[in-house]
Amino acid sequence: MEHKLKIINSYRESLLLLMENLSPEPHISPEEAVESARSLLTATGNFLFSQDQLNSCGSLSVAAEKLLKCAKTVSLLTEEDDIQKGILGSAFSTVHAVLTLLESPELGISMSISPREKANYIEDSTSSVAGAVSAFIYAVKLLPNTESITVEENTTEDLEAKAEKELFKCAQIIAEAAKSLMSTHRGPASQSSMTLDQQDINEAILDSARLITEATGNLIQCAAVAQKERRETHHKGSLSYHIDPMWANGLISGAQAVAGAVQQLVTNANAAAEGHAEEVALRASAHYVATATAHLMTAARAKAGPESNQSQHKLSLAANAVTSATKQLVDVARTVGELEEVEEEDLSIKFSSESATGGISERNGTTNKDR
Repeated sequence: MEHKLKIINSYRESLLLLMENLSPEPHISPEEAVESARSLLTATGNFLFSQDQLNSCGSLSVAAEKLLKCAKTVSLLTEEDDIQKGILGSAFSTVHAVLTLLESPELGISMSISPREKANYIEDSTSSVAGAVSAFIYAVKLLPNTESITVEENTTEDLEAKAEKELFKCAQIIAEAAKSLMSTHRGPASQSSMTLDQQDINEAILDSARLITEATGNLIQCAAVAQKERRETHHKGSLSYHIDPMWANGLISGAQAVAGAVQQLVTNANAAAEGHAEEVALRASAHYVATATAHLMTAARAKAGPESNQSQHKLSLAANAVTSATKQLVDVARTVGELEEVEEEDLSIKFSSESATGGISERNGTTNKDR
């Protein structure tokens, strides 16, 4: 935690220094400035829901720096002092909201607080950043020739629909990856070069990978159903439904992360089936799946209302299945590591034996020659 705090504080200090010494960059249009604001919204959502906050914090910091530089540049496109101050002031307010987020003692989403506290934290954080970003976009629109710039990139309905479609799309990606895994088999050549232990381990890797693809596929499907129910509550006029573009982007990125993690896992499992199992790669795959699952779960639960208790329960069961399957893969990967150590030891003994034999032969040859 201390290491994480130091890194995040370095990002904060960098942003504070930039605000004190801000200079324009060439060839930045108002459209690009608005796009930088939307990128910051996405980066904020990823930070809030990500389980790898160090990487997402870096992306958030980069997005904030980009916004500041764009703001400084486009503010010079007008000579009207009020417009300049409005653009720079709203940009600074946006970055200050990000700084507040980064200095939070919870560092985004702490697993030690209750789901309701998490939801409140997300609500407050997204509201402050989103409000500042909206003010920035409105300020930029006061510049000349900005009639084509829209304040909202997507309507709420479009963004909610996009999240639902992305979930089903990711479910399909996982299904295709599972097909690739199911079709994997070891050919006669690879079997002949494997020991019985290697064949058993590789089969165990494939079995674990199949369990993970099944569990993650079910997880994505459950998340899609939960999102569909959320949209339906909107159409029914539920008061618990709340417009939140950062949350929707967090849900989308979480689903994409799970799909990407499964694809990487399948690649490593298929390599194992060909006799190229590596402990490090397998453990990394399991960790990637676990963190991506946690990201998706945080996003899926953040906006859950009382009407979605049943779908949330199914979502939790699916997440538990993923956890169990990834643990199984880690156990198998540990066995791979032990087998690699045995093989290295055998190779070392063989090499030492050959060296010793060679030395004896060489000495015998010299003795015979002397005779």
